[in-house]
Amino acid sequence: MMIKKLTDEQIAIANQFQAHIDAEIEGDLATPLATMVTNPHLNNIPTMIGGVGYEGVKNFYSSLIPFNRFFPPDLEMVSVSNTIDQNQLVDEILFKFTHTTEVGWMLPNIFPTGKRVEIPLVVIVGFKDGKVTH
Repeated sequence: MMIKKLTDEQIAIANQFQAHIDAEIEGDLATPLATMVTNPHLNNIPTMIGGVGYEGVKNFYSSLIPFNRFFPPDLEMVSVSNTIDQNQLVDEILFKFTHTTEVGWMLPNIFPTGKRVEIPLVVIVGFKDGKVTH
C-alpha cells in the first residue's frame, strides 16, 4: 500500500476543521462561525437538526453552545479513519463521553443519565476557499 503525504492545502483544511471543533468544545460561538463561508449549512442526519444559511447555523449554535449542550466535559474523540481531498474532509470517529449533560445536537431533549456513551460517527465537512461550507 502506498501512503501519500498531505498537500499544504489538505493540511490547511484539516487545521481549519480542528480550529472549528476546538471552538465548539470550548463553547465559543464566534469562532466556529468565523471558520465558515457566508452561506453555510449544517445538518445532523440522525436528529435532523442544524441550520441553513449564516443565520440558521448561528441560531443552531446559539441554542446549544451557551447552554453546554454541545459537548460533554469528558468527551473523547477517537479517530478511526480520516479522508481528505481539496474540498472535503471525512472523519470517522468514536465519540465517547459520560452522559452528564444534555447533548442537544445528538440526544435532544434527553436528560443526562450518568451512563457511559460510545457512538461511532461519520463527519463529512465541505470546504470552499479554505472555509467550511457544510
